[in-house]
Formats: sequence, C-alpha cells, structure tokens
Amino acid sequence: MQGLRFQCNASEQFIVWELPAWVKRQEFSADETVIVEVLHPDREMDGSCRWCGGRRNETVAVRGDHIL
Repeated sequence: MQGLRFQCNASEQFIVWELPAWVKRQEFSADETVIVEVLHPDREMDGSCRWCGGRRNETVAVRGDHIL
C-alpha cells in the first residue's frame, strides 16, 4: 500500500470524488491501493479550510477509480 499527501490550496482544492483522477496523475497503478493524507493548511478564523471548507485533515483510500 502506497501513501501520498494532498495539500489543499487555491489552485487544487480538495474535492473527494476527484481524488482518483489526482492519484492517477501521480502515476500510480490502477490496481494499487493508495492512502491519501489530505491536509488543509490555510485556515479561516472559524477553523475551516479557506479553499474547500473542510474542518479537519482526512485520510482517504483510493484504488483505481474508486474511493474505499
């Protein structure tokens, strides 16, 4: 199982259903399970991510076109 780190920012915001395509762009095999740690480093005063609104860092497993 491989691991990646996705950092939410202005040009590439965290949208969960777009993670499989992002993992493919990182050149991982479609039959490999990849654990993606999603970080939201730029917070607003209320604690939400400035770019996607997320309130906490997530870990998402992706295999091929599927979120596990």
